[in-house]
This record gives sequence, C-alpha cells and structure tokens, in this order.
Amino acid sequence: MNLKHFIIIALKGMAMGAADLVPGISGGTVALITGIYENLIKSLNKIISENRKLSDLLAILKSSEFTFLLNLFIGIISGILVFSRLIEYLFNNYEILTWSFISGLIISAIILLIRRIKSWDFTNILCIILGIIFGQIIISVQNLDTTHNIPIIFLSGFLAISAMLLPGISGSYILVLLGQYAYIITSLNDLNITVITTFISGAILGLIVFTKIIHAIMRRWNKNTIVLMTGLIIGSITKLWPWKNHNNENISPMSWENINNTEHEIYLSIFLFISALLLGLLISNISMNISKKAP
Repeated sequence: MNLKHFIIIALKGMAMGAADLVPGISGGTVALITGIYENLIKSLNKIISENRKLSDLLAILKSSEFTFLLNLFIGIISGILVFSRLIEYLFNNYEILTWSFISGLIISAIILLIRRIKSWDFTNILCIILGIIFGQIIISVQNLDTTHNIPIIFLSGFLAISAMLLPGISGSYILVLLGQYAYIITSLNDLNITVITTFISGAILGLIVFTKIIHAIMRRWNKNTIVLMTGLIIGSITKLWPWKNHNNENISPMSWENINNTEHEIYLSIFLFISALLLGLLISNISMNISKKAP
C-alpha cells in the first residue's frame, strides 16, 4: 500500500471516528458512503476467523487485511481524539446549527447510496421499507436511566461497537439510550483509564461477535443487506431534526423559539444544511474517483 492510499484510508477512518462521536450518525454509514464497508467487514472477519498459531503471527501482520485495518483504525482513533472536544463544544454552544450541518451531510449520503442501487425489484423495495421501519423503531426507544458501573460500561461498549458496524444505527445514539453518552465523552476527554479500558474491552468482544454475524449475512444476501442498511439510514434521519422540545421530540422552529425564548436560527440553519448537502456530494464523488484509481 503506497502513501497516497494509506492517507486516503486513514482520512476515511478519521471521518468514521468523528461520526461515531455524534448521536444519530454511524461510523458504518461513513464506511458505506466511502465505499470501504464491505472491505471492512471482510477484513475483520478474516483476521478474527483465522485459527493460526502464535508462530504465524508474522503472516497475519503482513496480510493486506491487517494493513488495511491498521490504517483505518489509526484514522478512527485519531478522529475520536481530535474531534471529541470539538464536537462536545459545538453541541454545547451551537446545537441547532451543528445538527443542521450534519443533516445535510446525511441527506447527501442517502442520495449517493440510493444512486448505487442498480435495480428496484420487489426484494430491494421490501428491504428498504423494512430498513426504514426498523430505523424508526430504534430511534423511538426512550432513553434508559442507567448507572455508570463497570458492567454497564462494558455492556455499553459491546452494544455501541455493534451498532457502529451497522450503517444507520449510531453507536453514540445507543450510548444515549443507555444514559452513558455524556459520561463516556467526559471520561474520554479526562482520560479516565478505568472507564476507557472497560469500554474498549466490551467493544472488542462486540466487534468479534457482530463481525461474524454481519459477514455471514452479507455473504449470503450482500446486495439486499446494503439496501436494507440504506433503509436504516433513511429511517433514522428524523433523529437529526435540530429543533426539539424538552422531551426530545421534534417540533417546529417557531415552537422552539417560543419555548426557549431564543432565536431559532432557521435561515442560517438552512444555509448550513444546503452547504453540507453539496459538500457531502462533492466529497463522496471525489472519494469514489480516488478509490477507483488507487491500486
């Protein structure tokens, strides 16, 4: 793998890491948009499934799958470390504008994914409808009130990484449902080693278990699975609506202004939404063209 290809994979990983920090967006979505999702699942499955002896470790380290995953995970970790404080700051100070920009990016992703579906037969139509319904069910679940003990943190890591592997299901949103999102982000920024280690341990186990499940499904129903995942993204976009009441329910900008006695910022939000939409389409097209030329 040459330097150019390494940088491309690492940048895609950074985008995945940044996305995984945002409730409502999945790193798997970014992987699907940038055309590396299938390679990610196949590479993870091959590394996990290899029953090699310790003496064959060198062969694993030299494999193209390991090189790809190493580059990608360097990017993911970098993205999380670089953007965790920025995303926390943006949501704390510019929540509506941030959600507006993110919404534009996700809509651009949906447009590109739909364009990749070559045929709309009965099976594909059924899969995308089921995906939309499932996505709506997931985001309609009420937030759970849980404590921050070790078992819960481990379970949070297990479920979050599992969700991150699926486009349309946000690992961060799973943490929100479990009542762990703010706690994990704060622990990350404060370098709380106990919490971080416990969370990562759960994530590693979840990665092993769900990689094999997803790979088995994709091996048998590859195209239908991609269409279903596209439906998941479509079904979850209502979660990204910027204006919400105190019960986290979507409301109109005018209602939000009346409740909070604060400017709804709708015009700037529309501008950012359109800008992000166009930017997302541009970046995705450039990324796909570069990936096609890469060896």
